Amino acid sequence: MKTESLPTTNDETSSLRIIQLNPRTDPRWEAFLSRFSTSVIYQHPAWLAVMEEAYGYTPMHLACEDSAGNLRGILPLFSRHGLRSGKQCISPPLVAGPLSDDRRVDTILIQDAIERSREIHATRFQFTNRSTHFNYLVNDVVGVPQHETYELALPEQPDLSQMDARVRRAVKKAAKSGLQVRPAETMRELRVWYLLYLETMRRLVVMPQPYKVFEQAWQRLHARGLLRLMLAEHIEAGQRRLVAGFLYFQWGTPSPICIQDGGARIRI
Repeated sequence: MKTESLPTTNDETSSLRIIQLNPRTDPRWEAFLSRFSTSVIYQHPAWLAVMEEAYGYTPMHLACEDSAGNLRGILPLFSRHGLRSGKQCISPPLVAGPLSDDRRVDTILIQDAIERSREIHATRFQFTNRSTHFNYLVNDVVGVPQHETYELALPEQPDLSQMDARVRRAVKKAAKSGLQVRPAETMRELRVWYLLYLETMRRLVVMPQPYKVFEQAWQRLHARGLLRLMLAEHIEAGQRRLVAGFLYFQWGTPSPICIQDGGARIRI
């Protein structure tokens, strides 16, 4: 495990150090995540394990530790090697930048990540975030818009009567025609849904994610209540036919795993 003290301007910051740790074996990582309403599932040890197993990424996860051994900040990080892009240091998809409540901690985490990227001769260091909070914390590092995201605030208790008349009619028509929605419960149902996912990606001319990503996510997250797959099925003459599905995370604000999310890309 690599540790190092960083140059600082005051006693409090000088007691901090950046360490590389394993979130899968160090309970401090998940405990730290649980303290922040701004944490996301893509920073969770289980999702980091999915990325490592499914894609073969090399973990380089960083944490800021004080003199008492308490974590003050984290930055999930992987190195990967592409045939065209070469070696890169990236945060895990979709959105997983530094997490702390102290801009000084954010700064030294980014500084250390940049140095480690240079040490392994990476061509790019990149992390994705939903805000411009990290702009210019370190030299000329700034966010670059990557995806456009739309958000809709929903009531805690959805009421069909408050929806648009066209939506109400569509819901009633679907129910009357035999359409039902239920949560998936088995790996077999996940595989059936994946075939529908492949058909959808082909129709949209989008490269699909490999099945291993969803398999690993199901094995590591579903049993913990962190992932759900909702299936919409048409039932006729006692036979079920899958017509749609939605796979999403449950950690803080529910996040889709199959729909590309938005954020900003930060490069050096």
